[in-house]
Amino acid sequence: MTGINLPSAEEAQTSSFGLLDEDDYRARIDSFQEVSRTSQYNPEGLPTFDFFLKPLAFADAEEAELVDQDGEPVNPEKHLVFFYDPRRLGTRPQIARSRKFLAAALGVSPEGRIELPGGLEELIGKELIVTVGIKDGKNRVTDVRPIKKRERVRVAAPKQEVAEPAEEDGDEF
Repeated sequence: MTGINLPSAEEAQTSSFGLLDEDDYRARIDSFQEVSRTSQYNPEGLPTFDFFLKPLAFADAEEAELVDQDGEPVNPEKHLVFFYDPRRLGTRPQIARSRKFLAAALGVSPEGRIELPGGLEELIGKELIVTVGIKDGKNRVTDVRPIKKRERVRVAAPKQEVAEPAEEDGDEF
């Protein structure tokens, strides 16, 4: 077994890996870590999870080189952090961010049934589109959506009949 050394959410956000521009990116879920931090939304400090997402490409231009705000290639160690709260998975009055994250990673509707029989580990390696913003000089994942799988449908073009030239009857005007 190999060792695992993951930065904390704070270290990941304040690293010297540069900032991504505010844009949509294709990202892969690389890992997650259970954390217990208190906040106004979690005053008891109940366990939540930080998911570490590796930016892979721009969502709308996957062939373009991925660069940071300074125009430099993105450091291979650059990761984004998505805060996941297992107690906030509802659909009313709006779909919870954590539920939307699960649905996007699995490519299913956030309003429908979501099943993860193997737990959160099943999300490792899944890809999704993340909207990245900047707040307080740090990259933040502000929204997620599934990657649209484009089905390529091949339709044979209908054969067009070539019209035979009409026979001339010799009458010229």
